[in-house]
Amino acid sequence: MKASELAHLSFFQAFSVELRKALIEAGEIREFQPGDTLFEAGDNETDFYVLASGRIQIKKHSKGGQQRILRTVRPGQTFALVSLFDHKPMFVTCAILGPAKVFVIPREKFFELIKTYHELSLFVIQGFVQRIRKYGEAYTTMAVYAVDQRFIVHLLDLADQAKMNEVVLPDTITTMAEQIGTVREVLSREISKMIKTGWIDKRGQRITILNRRALERRLQDA
Repeated sequence: MKASELAHLSFFQAFSVELRKALIEAGEIREFQPGDTLFEAGDNETDFYVLASGRIQIKKHSKGGQQRILRTVRPGQTFALVSLFDHKPMFVTCAILGPAKVFVIPREKFFELIKTYHELSLFVIQGFVQRIRKYGEAYTTMAVYAVDQRFIVHLLDLADQAKMNEVVLPDTITTMAEQIGTVREVLSREISKMIKTGWIDKRGQRITILNRRALERRLQDA
């Protein structure tokens, strides 16, 4: 994949042709293999990143050795913006899940582009606002809802994005369990209950919502 082939990604589509060209010319594509890490918690240097292909995960490790998956990044999405701006060491680790290509713009070049193009500044601000809202909603969900309700929120969100009642789960049960603050065994048990009650049907990673009204009523129990 050449840098000139990146223009179809959602990130670049958000900008004018002029800025799109400037961004692509300022960066380069780096290739990674499963098991690689783009950066680790404690690293002092970070640049501007856009995932071009593959999948990566942003993880946080506790002092006791436990890990929490904060985000699964997909092609066209940016990540690690916070450390790019606050000049502090990274507090998360970026793990490569499979063969991946990351478009990288060095920090200094990215800041030069921000000074030149106001639409890029607006994009960054909007990105931070969306992230704050997302984490705020996630915190509220964790504080208010039980495990099955957290999964229902996640499932209905995927269905709304796909605009249909059949969705393919983008992550494994283990990964989803970590994201909603539980363990695989508990989440699997709750999903099995929903299948037995006829609310959903699950075949591998594919889930069909059979009774959306029942799922929504369950959320009202909080």
